[in-house]
Amino acid sequence: MLISKVVKEDIDEIINEEKKLLSSSLGYDFILQDLDNENALYYKITEEELIGYIGIRLLGDKAEVLNFFIKEQFQKKGYGTKLLKHVLEILIKRKIKSLILEVEKDNNKAIKLYEKLGFKKILVKKNYYVNKDAIIYLWENE
Repeated sequence: MLISKVVKEDIDEIINEEKKLLSSSLGYDFILQDLDNENALYYKITEEELIGYIGIRLLGDKAEVLNFFIKEQFQKKGYGTKLLKHVLEILIKRKIKSLILEVEKDNNKAIKLYEKLGFKKILVKKNYYVNKDAIIYLWENE
């Protein structure tokens, strides 16, 4: 298992998986531009193939998850925990004070992961996704 930075060659596969798992994508040009943005972090987890990725935008001493997925066949095997912990460690080193994200209200696997890693539920947004509510979670670096 390897966690490394996303590179240009990963983008097509990431977009295909985003569309499958998240029903929308950040898009090729957006991700490509962000790979050179010092205020963005894009990491992937692989094991002979792409297992998942996370994209984060830094805003001063705060950060926001843009997209995060683990392919379905690899879920509930610890990959999401490892990838998210890796990114949280980077945020701590960079003195980022908080990380915010949205998750579909009925995505219990993801909610369990976030709560296990210390994220706190702060808000529910009605119809944030197409006809689905989102829970907004916040992680704070103490």
